[in-house]
Amino acid sequence: MYNEFIDELLDTATVEGDQTIIFNKITGALVSSIVGSNLDLVNTDFCKGKVVKFNPETHRWVGDFDTGSVQTIIESPRVVYEETLDQKAGRTIRGTYDYYHQLNAIIEVLSLLLEASSLTTEQKANFNKVKEYIAESRTLNDKYKDSYKNDPNWSFKTKEETQDEIDSKLAGGLYEIIKPD
Repeated sequence: MYNEFIDELLDTATVEGDQTIIFNKITGALVSSIVGSNLDLVNTDFCKGKVVKFNPETHRWVGDFDTGSVQTIIESPRVVYEETLDQKAGRTIRGTYDYYHQLNAIIEVLSLLLEASSLTTEQKANFNKVKEYIAESRTLNDKYKDSYKNDPNWSFKTKEETQDEIDSKLAGGLYEIIKPD
């Protein structure tokens, strides 16, 4: 059973029209947006909203309640999170040296060091190979971070900034409403 209302709803999200932008009531941080003029649906205990006209396919709200504005998606800076880059570096390392490989190399070398440093050349080479690969991956990750930080087309978000954004969005008890149960 197909409902034509679904087509209508999907079509309204791709044309210029009213968009209800929802912000944290205390901090003004952007929380969400919904298609249409729906201020009556905003939970005013924790949030405040405004209705702005734009096409969500080509534009987005950037910023908070007081200083934010509608910007084109193309012209607004893309966001990259430090946590995302760190996770990618970790996956890259684990792709070559999974945790058990890393731990096996470390445990083997440390065990031998405890036995009066009777390491073989092969064992030293194996340990150094893992250590150097991890160091190279970390160095590359730092270069990615520096590149994103210094590129005006990107907005680099540190782990602390990301957590501050989350805290700002959930301030004033909003987390009590949307927390996972």
